[in-house]
This record gives sequence, structure tokens and C-alpha cells, in this order.
Amino acid sequence: MVRGKYTREAAATLLRFAKSTSDRNLAAALVEKAADLNERVEDLALFSKDESGAAAREQKQ
Repeated sequence: MVRGKYTREAAATLLRFAKSTSDRNLAAALVEKAADLNERVEDLALFSKDESGAAAREQKQ
């Protein structure tokens, strides 16, 4: 899943930036955004599993 890979890489980049800054507010915002991106990847994975399962059930009928 290209979109998921890109999103995970973006989240990792945000975390690296968060570790490198001395601004606590900026670091917190970057970590929060990285968490949001990781959550999106998980949601995409669950959605695609649900969709593929629904398609398989439809084919059986």
C-alpha cells in the first residue's frame, strides 16, 4: 500500500524533527501529528481489510 508507506515515512520524519528541536511546544505538536498519521494508516488498513472481506463475501453469493 503506497499511501500507507508514505504516511508512515512522514510520521517517522515528524518524530525525528520532534527529537531534534528544543522547543517543547513544537515537539509536542509534531508528535501529535505523527500519532494522527499513524492512526490514519491503521484506519486505512482496517478499511481495506473490510472492503476485501466484503468483496469476497459478495463473490461467494
